[in-house]
Formats: sequence, C-alpha cells, structure tokens
Amino acid sequence: MLPWWELSFYLLASVGFHVYSFYEVYKVSREHEEELDREFDLETSTLFGGLKKDPTDFEWSFWMEWGKERLVWLFLGHMSVSQVANLLSRKHKPWILAVYGMWACRCALGTQGTAMVLIHTTIAFCVAQFRSQSLSWLCSLSLLSTLRLQDVEEVKRGWYKTETEYYLLQFTLTVRCLYYTSFSLELCWEPPPAQRPFYSLPWMLAYVFYYPVFHNGPVLSFPEFIAQMQQQEQSPPKTSLPILVLGLGRLLFYWWLAELMVHLMYMHAIYSTASLLRAVSSWALGGLALAQVLFFYVKYLVLFGVPALLMRLDGLTPPPLPRCVSTMFSFTGMWRHFDVGLHDFLVRCLIPLSCWGLEFMAQGLTITWQAGELLGTCTSPRAGPSMACWGPSSPPR
Repeated sequence: MLPWWELSFYLLASVGFHVYSFYEVYKVSREHEEELDREFDLETSTLFGGLKKDPTDFEWSFWMEWGKERLVWLFLGHMSVSQVANLLSRKHKPWILAVYGMWACRCALGTQGTAMVLIHTTIAFCVAQFRSQSLSWLCSLSLLSTLRLQDVEEVKRGWYKTETEYYLLQFTLTVRCLYYTSFSLELCWEPPPAQRPFYSLPWMLAYVFYYPVFHNGPVLSFPEFIAQMQQQEQSPPKTSLPILVLGLGRLLFYWWLAELMVHLMYMHAIYSTASLLRAVSSWALGGLALAQVLFFYVKYLVLFGVPALLMRLDGLTPPPLPRCVSTMFSFTGMWRHFDVGLHDFLVRCLIPLSCWGLEFMAQGLTITWQAGELLGTCTSPRAGPSMACWGPSSPPR
C-alpha cells in the first residue's frame, strides 16, 4: 500500500490531467463551432443556457429518442405490473412479467417483430432438446446470420415506417440471441435423467421476454435468473421506495453529466473531421480520446442503469454497473469490469470449448468480440461478439 501523500499526489495529477485536457477539447469545440455546425447540424438545446449539442453519437441519440418516445412508458408499465404481482400473486410473477414482456414487445416492435423473436426462441428451444452443444452453437450462429441476409433485411424494413424501428428490431434480436443461447447451453449441460421443470418452453419465454433487459441488456445468465425468481417466491422483496428514489437520483445525475459532455465538447463531431484532428494540439488529441472513453462509460451508466434499477425493484440482483475506465490500467480490467454480464456469459460459454480441445473456436469468438469493440463495427458492446460478423452494423452518419 502506497503512503497517503503519494496517493494524493497521483490523484491530484490525474484530476489535473483530466481537467486540462477537457479544457483543450472545449476550446477547440468553441473555436470551430460554426464549421462543425455546418457539417454536422449541431442541435440547438435549451438545457444548458442555449449551448448547442453534438448529436453524432448514434447510440446515445438512438436510445434517448426511443426512451422519450416509447420505452420509458413501457418500463413504467413493467414496474407497475411487477409491484401489483408482488402484492397479489408472487408465485405467478414470472408468468405475469412474461405476458407483459410479450405485450410490450408488440408495442415496440409490432406483431411481425414479436413473431420474429418468438420464432428464433422456439427454434433454439427445439434444437436444445437434442442436448448437443455443437448443434446449439450452430443454431444460434445460423439464426444470427439471418440478420445480415439482404433479402431478409428488405422484408423487415418493409414492416416499419422508419429506419430507427428497423434497427431496434435488429438490436433486440441480437441481444435475445445471447439469452436463448444461454438457455440452450445450460440445458445441454444438465444431466439427461433430471428433467427439471425450469428447462421448459414457458420458463425460456419468461427468461427471453423479461422486459427490462429485452432491447439492450445487460446480460443475465439463465441460472441466475431462475435462482433469483425462485427466491422471490420464498421471501418478499425489499422495500421499493428507497431503491426507487436513490436509483432515480443516480440516473438523473448520470444523464445530466452525459448531456453536459456533449454540450460542452463536440468530441464525436471533431473525431469525424480529419482536418481538425490534424490541426489540434497534442493535449486536445489526448483530451479527445479521454472524453470519448469517459462519455462511453457515463453513457452506459444510464443505458445499463435503467434496467438495473427495474431489476432491483423486481427483487433481482443485476450485474454490476460499468467501472470507470480512468481507474483501470489494462484492457483486461476493462474487459472484466465494464460489462460484467457479457464477460461472465462469454467466459462460461467459451471456456468449455477450450476444454473440448476447440481452443481455436473459443479464441476466434473472443477475438471477434474484441474486434467488434475496437473497430466500431457495432453500436452496442453486448452485441459485439455476434454483430461484428453477422449482426447489424451501425447506420452511416
């Protein structure tokens, strides 16, 4: 353990570096505001005294638009239904939430989109009955590959009036793939004589259609979901009001901080302008990189924080929220602590491949995920292992 004075020195130096590098990015943003406004059409906002906002981060704009338009009401509906189920019929709560999840899915994705999720889930369940891990992997990857078939894409685009509705379906199908893959592999690992009632189609539907994590995660493995739902039947959940007040306070602060960053620093617009990148100082370049990763961190405190709060209100324990990237010194640490649910899923599913002597396949899937993260081939890190090769790529800016 380092002495307190040395820790204080390092902390002061780190804070000073952050503040000064952010100030350099802020200066560049103000100096080139008109140029960036002409090229990227910066949004005028009244949130911070008329400062313009950088709208070029697709993922943040996409989920904020959907949140305000529809998802916030569907999440509020889930919270209400869950609390009523706690009071009236805790034993049937998983089925009540599953029915609500299907209804909410229809409200967000339409009848055709809901049918696609049901078809993928049913096919994965049928293949899992063979209790072959190879077949389950092949089924999941085959279903995932259909997201990039041009003819299928054209059909799905025809279901919706806007591109954002189509992308919501694509993101949902990709994240649902992780869930039905988790169920299928757990069934394969279950000893054949023990046909436990949890490995049935109703429980699979309750798991896949659990709405707080339906569109964007985080990932919760099937055994964790079952264990926590069972615990619900035996003991009442904790008082919801303190959890709700504290969770909402944190979410509002994280959202305000993310919005403040895109109002003060046009980091994504600058990053997309090669001439500016060549002209700015080294401090500004360093601040730009730091602002990008810290905005990514704050963004996922919001995107993961909303479903995590709903899960706590349901009496479940969500995966830990992302850890601040400024406190980590290696990519390994970021891989383990940023998206804990996805990390646990891949470790649990890929380590058995190495045990069977399929190290090449396990390493390939891991590298695929990392490539999806580093090359930006997808907009959602949980979707990285799948979307990087087969899933939907980000729309052009």
